[in-house]
Amino acid sequence: MENGKSQNATTKKGTFFTRKIVISVIIILALVLVPLGYLFTCNRLLQKITAVGRDHYMQMISMSKECEPLGITNCLGPRTYGVITHPANHTGDIAEKAYTTSTEYFTDLSNVSGFGHSISILSPDITTTTRTLTSSNNAWAVLANVKDKDVSALPILITRNVDIEALNHVLKTGITSNDFSTPVQLDTMLKIPFGKRVGILIRKDGKTEEFQKKHTTLGTIFGNTEIPPRPDSEPPLMYLQP
Repeated sequence: MENGKSQNATTKKGTFFTRKIVISVIIILALVLVPLGYLFTCNRLLQKITAVGRDHYMQMISMSKECEPLGITNCLGPRTYGVITHPANHTGDIAEKAYTTSTEYFTDLSNVSGFGHSISILSPDITTTTRTLTSSNNAWAVLANVKDKDVSALPILITRNVDIEALNHVLKTGITSNDFSTPVQLDTMLKIPFGKRVGILIRKDGKTEEFQKKHTTLGTIFGNTEIPPRPDSEPPLMYLQP
């Protein structure tokens, strides 16, 4: 009898420890797989948003090249002021219009270039698509009043989760090498697309870069390039938000 009780006790202990091991394994797998699944989704969204940014950039380059034969300068990106480029035949087209938001500019740009919008930019559902760009699903801010002579390191497109107001402030006052180490905040007002985790920019020369929160400084954003302030007589460089 005592042997039987001992065996039963041993069996119960073995079952108990087996259950603890199984539960521990399940917990460990959950802790590993859930973040991996989240990162996988974020990476896919990152790729989609980057692709949309590249589409915007190519549209802007295409528009700039169309301006060249007409003798129109400084066409890379929107203006914040209206200008009549063809006094004899004023059409009020995209090269002459004043813009206040990136959404309005990208919409006009896609209508002119024929690219259209094929991606639901900020939708958490990766399978969702739309051709309607709105301030809600527009991930990108765009730099306005860019001149042909401006440095190639200028980010002309940057994701909206960067502190755009801070960037506009320093562009107005100018950026020197003393400012390169100044941190730039992510997720200050607009948490989408990536909050505090990561941002994306596309420079004037077409280079696309991702940057992490801990490495986000004015030097990171502006490629460690000094940007002088514009004279008061000229429209300042400034980012238009969605």
